[in-house]
Amino acid sequence: MSKTIDFYFDFASPASFLGYTQIEGIAERTGATLVWKPMLLGGVFKATGNASPVLIPAKGRWMTDDIMRWAERHGTFLRYPEGFPLNTLALMRGAVGYQMREGQERFRRYVDLIYRAIWQQQIDLRDAETFAGLLRDHDIDPDAFLLMVAEPEIKQALIAATEAAVERGLPLRHAGHEPRLHRGPVEVAADHHDPRRHLAAWPGLSIGRRTEGGLHAATVAFFERYYSANLMKASL
Repeated sequence: MSKTIDFYFDFASPASFLGYTQIEGIAERTGATLVWKPMLLGGVFKATGNASPVLIPAKGRWMTDDIMRWAERHGTFLRYPEGFPLNTLALMRGAVGYQMREGQERFRRYVDLIYRAIWQQQIDLRDAETFAGLLRDHDIDPDAFLLMVAEPEIKQALIAATEAAVERGLPLRHAGHEPRLHRGPVEVAADHHDPRRHLAAWPGLSIGRRTEGGLHAATVAFFERYYSANLMKASL
């Protein structure tokens, strides 16, 4: 039976970045097809009456510490950028545009470039000259980029992708076909794996529904904690 992981993401989210660092490995280990789903986190928040946890001081402090612990757990690192939370509208239009127009390889290069510039290199992409220089350094014409992200077709495609993400149930993750709010990461666990091995790595989880055989045929892929709006839906 074929397996897919739909990875909904926005460069604005630190949890999304952590998911990005792990999701390809999860897909490879589980034999799943990875489907990239760029969308606009701010649009999801607006549609669901939600807001970034960082805007609530106590929750923001907890989230920052928690994200850092997860980064260490996964053998990576991140640094919060100046001006966080960021406005990533143009950046996400770029992701949609490259995915639509330039093919998977160029799209993936762009995604990696932007994620790491924001969350590891602390490059201030709010500055137009800095952003243009980053693009030039990686063989991307900044003028062509600006023209692309201003196109009505690209703008509408990002709106449609965000609406589709909300329709799929964000900010929840899905286990099988049921939306569930999880307390922490879970890897895809197929029936032929021992589900206890997966659960042991992630204490304090709310797992979702079970069957007589243990976990549902595939409990969803990696990551998102609490109320953040990035969805990875595993369809088995």
